Amino acid sequence: MIIPVILSGGAGSRLWPLSRASFPKQFLAAPNGQTFLQNTLSRVQGLSGAAYLTVACNEAHRFMVLEQAEAIDLKPTHVLVESAVRDTAPALAMLAHFAEQNLPPEALLLVLPSDHLIPDASAFCDMVNSAAPLAQSGHLVTFGITPTFPATGYGYIQKGAAAGAGYTVQRFVEKPDAATAAQYLASGEYLWNAGIFLFNPSTLLAALAQHHAALAQAASAAAATFSFDGLFTRTSKAAFEKCPKISIDYALMEPAAAAGQVAMVPFVGQWNDIGTWHAMWEETPQDTAGNAVVGQAQLTDCSGCYVHSQAGSLIAAHGLQNQVIIHTPDATLIMPRDRAAEVKDIYKLLEQQSSPLATQHLTDYRPWGGYTVLADAPQFKAKKLWVKPGGRLSLQSHQHRAEHWVVVKGTATVTRDAETLTLQPHEAVFLPKGCKHKLENFGTETLEIVEVQVGTYFGEDDIVRYEDYYLRS
Repeated sequence: MIIPVILSGGAGSRLWPLSRASFPKQFLAAPNGQTFLQNTLSRVQGLSGAAYLTVACNEAHRFMVLEQAEAIDLKPTHVLVESAVRDTAPALAMLAHFAEQNLPPEALLLVLPSDHLIPDASAFCDMVNSAAPLAQSGHLVTFGITPTFPATGYGYIQKGAAAGAGYTVQRFVEKPDAATAAQYLASGEYLWNAGIFLFNPSTLLAALAQHHAALAQAASAAAATFSFDGLFTRTSKAAFEKCPKISIDYALMEPAAAAGQVAMVPFVGQWNDIGTWHAMWEETPQDTAGNAVVGQAQLTDCSGCYVHSQAGSLIAAHGLQNQVIIHTPDATLIMPRDRAAEVKDIYKLLEQQSSPLATQHLTDYRPWGGYTVLADAPQFKAKKLWVKPGGRLSLQSHQHRAEHWVVVKGTATVTRDAETLTLQPHEAVFLPKGCKHKLENFGTETLEIVEVQVGTYFGEDDIVRYEDYYLRS
């Protein structure tokens, strides 16, 4: 039995400004229309353990994961919520402990990123199945992509002797410089590291105890604190934070390869990790001049450009070649397509400046729906909220602002202190400072309202929650 486990983390830096920490790449639409996460959920349905599908994500993204899964009727059986950001090694250790405690004992875990583009799901599942005997025999199995150019943005795997459907692994190599990458390509001995792993949970934990005892001990202690909340499983944050922050390659795969414990199966089919806007351009349909356009654009005398307008605004460009132009409601990116990987430098600068542009969109998603900021001024803030059928905002109050709610679409049930009001489109309610209030949608269509906040401070920490349907603190 091969149980898919999807890692849904990430900082959202590589496809900025569309992706950000609050809304990383896996939640964006891929060129085929589904999100990257939805593509990944669909791809693993052909595996024997798909009924036990598990997703690992952070606390802020857990409801977004469920919403995107439910939109394509592929709800996971388990969601492992990471209590802190500790990189891939602690995440895989926790998954292995969770599997030993909650999943069938004969299971193998297939751990894979949520944001890769792999169009041929059938070939993917066949490849994974072919690797199962290696994992059953006690190997940690990874998958290698046959390189097509001397990439400096990927790690490499050096293959050893033939073994089963693949090879033993001589070593893992970090991202090389251009000259070294060219040597790797010419040798035929190196493949790109896809970051996909297949293993028996007990095999991984035993190898971790051998090669990184500190992490093994901390992960075991954290696993003893598992708690369950419906689909969600968590550990104690304090316990999980004691795990060293380290990648699975550094912590385990590199030393395990030196000990002969790792095997590699060559990847079958098309693969693209969509790590840059150049990669997105490659996968998006293009016109006869090589321009790929998403949204509204008017291009004249342009060629080889990727243009994406998320804001509903028209992008007009003339005389440009091989450029990336990304426009969102609060940020615009323009850069040469062949330097698209350098967007991370912009992202790092925004982080250093503590800019919300690195972390937050004007649109934010919540378990009940979400909102888009329409205006933000010193004395007021305006938002458009949408509340899904059955969605409920928490019973809350604010000390620094009052609010006006105007219903645009649907029927709103509003609690204001001891009152319960039912509002139809074009009706409004005033919520003074300090009043306890909540908003609910008991209808069958999405509720839309315009919220105008008036006061001196509009931060999220001015929310005092008394009751919450989604069990948020």
